[in-house]
Amino acid sequence: MKTLTLIEKKLKGLTKFSSGGRNITGRITAFHRGGRGRRKYRFVDFWRKINCRGVILKVSYDPNRTAKVALVLYLNGFVSYILSSEGLSAGTEVLSNVKLISNHDNYVDTAQFSMENCAGASARLKELPLGTLLHSLELYPNMGAQLVRAAGGSALLYRKSNNLAYIKLKSG
Repeated sequence: MKTLTLIEKKLKGLTKFSSGGRNITGRITAFHRGGRGRRKYRFVDFWRKINCRGVILKVSYDPNRTAKVALVLYLNGFVSYILSSEGLSAGTEVLSNVKLISNHDNYVDTAQFSMENCAGASARLKELPLGTLLHSLELYPNMGAQLVRAAGGSALLYRKSNNLAYIKLKSG
């Protein structure tokens, strides 16, 4: 029994063991040591290039950002995290990259796209009606979401011309 404890003590000395600034009785003797628990990093899909329907499995808190993230299972079997918008809950259907008209069941017809199922959908600005509240905006194509990604943030699509869309941000 004593040999096991001696071996364990020797192994503790060989490995890098962090005591968090505490001595053998557990009292803090060296301040400002130790730290918080580890954070699980969730990789969020800011590109949303999959042209497919998906179902939200769960909406969860992410300690690395202010906005909540939603875990989406797409009909083609791909699973990813997206930034959660207002109105998303488990079981909600999400549309991703609404732009192609196809005959397959998995793909989205833009003629069927309406504002009722707009929560969490990603689409081109030219396909959205005026007055739509937006979040997770790309500045340039294929760059990923760069604007309005914080919790509670939204932008307003208020005018469209041939190749331009005018968006009002919170900053004015």
